Amino acid sequence: MDDYAFQILQKYDREKIISPIDLDIYCNRSITDDHAENILEMLTKFCLTKNCSSIYNSTHAAVIRLFLLLGRDKDIINMLRETVKYRIFPDVFTANIFMDHFIKKDDGKSAAQMAYHLMLQEEIYPVISSSQSPTQKPISQTESLSFPLLETQSHITPYLALYSSLLNFHQNYSLTNVNKGESIDSSLNDDKILDNRNAKDNSSKNSEDEEMVYVRVPYLKRYHFDDHFDILKFDSEKADRLLLGKTLAYLGDFRVNDDYFNNIIGRSSQILGLSLWRKFDKALDILNKHLTEDTETAITKDTVDNFFCQFDNYRQEIAEIQKMEADNNSKQEMHLPVFNFDQPPKKFELSYDLDAIEKECQAVVEQLEKQKKISNFPVVDLAKSLVEDTVKLHESRDIEIQKSFFNKWIEERETNLQNQIKEHYKKRKLAEIKRAKEELEEEEKLITFFDREKEVEMLLDKADKIRDLIKRKNQPPPGHGHNFISSFEPMKD
Repeated sequence: MDDYAFQILQKYDREKIISPIDLDIYCNRSITDDHAENILEMLTKFCLTKNCSSIYNSTHAAVIRLFLLLGRDKDIINMLRETVKYRIFPDVFTANIFMDHFIKKDDGKSAAQMAYHLMLQEEIYPVISSSQSPTQKPISQTESLSFPLLETQSHITPYLALYSSLLNFHQNYSLTNVNKGESIDSSLNDDKILDNRNAKDNSSKNSEDEEMVYVRVPYLKRYHFDDHFDILKFDSEKADRLLLGKTLAYLGDFRVNDDYFNNIIGRSSQILGLSLWRKFDKALDILNKHLTEDTETAITKDTVDNFFCQFDNYRQEIAEIQKMEADNNSKQEMHLPVFNFDQPPKKFELSYDLDAIEKECQAVVEQLEKQKKISNFPVVDLAKSLVEDTVKLHESRDIEIQKSFFNKWIEERETNLQNQIKEHYKKRKLAEIKRAKEELEEEEKLITFFDREKEVEMLLDKADKIRDLIKRKNQPPPGHGHNFISSFEPMKD
């Protein structure tokens, strides 16, 4: 395997190309950490080649399985984040393996990374069975689970993605698991991070005064924020909060056979997601909508508590943004450089009254409490039981589809390998024919030299004439280099 990796990388250095079949075979045969390091280098270089879009589906699955097996969690999460650099886009069945791996380790934050990836790439599709029209009355959850799906879809994926996101929220953002005195939104601690960085810089300056200090020149990053892929440009903590919020809001409204995610789970997920995503006006619309619906329960009690807690966190964020804007304005008045360009150049303004939205939400929640539509069960526990039931119903189907995929990938790999071998033999044979043809032409010239003696002499004469012509063109013109005035003779009378 080491020799194989060396040959692949050597071919890239020589021809600037990596064959997709070579990469696929290496990824599927790798078993050690050294192999994983080679894969990272190959993927990075493969993405720079002209055939980077030809990567096989089996390669994505092989890379994910290998890095999970070796426990290289940080590398695999980094690959999901930096899709331009590595081009790893796992299918839904491989995504299920990824999320199941981290859920069993009780690592909600890592499991949610795949949910973020699926949301950003829009790889989770609403599954509506052909046997039911979208205009019909929504069916029960148990009935919806019995409908067949397309071969490339998994019924388990949206449920695992939702549970992974809720588990991440419960472990890192919920009131019950946040230490006292700490903010739920850890991205608000940017000042502490900056103070630590400044302290390190000062200590390094004191210890190494003779070293040259380089200052980063500020520049304007962007005018437009698309609220999707641009989320990844924030620091990791703030990006995680926004991605979690958008994923929960997206999955909470997700439909399976024209039915919401078990009603209370979907509503609670939407409310939590919109609060983390800072779309409180849309959360109010959802609360008003479910206030008038004839349902036993609308949302959970822990959702309500965490929802209102996010109002205070958002106020702190707004205060920090306004403080940075004031600092920037004061620096501009004093003609000092402004070093913060994370925000758009326009002034930060809310499109709604946050205090008014909070009061309206409190009024709606009070009405829901009077109607006894708030459940005391934690939403993460409800989602866990829903996932367990869904896995029991569809686990065997997904396993059979994966087996069929593996057999299909083996056949495609064998076919592509044979095609590459034939192409290699063809190129080598053409090169041999070309080399033999050149050798025959040289031998023919030697054998027929005396028969072509006059022709050779004519060619030699022609070559001599060309040589003389070139020599004359390269000679300097007459008088070049002499002083014109000194060589001038006056006219005689």
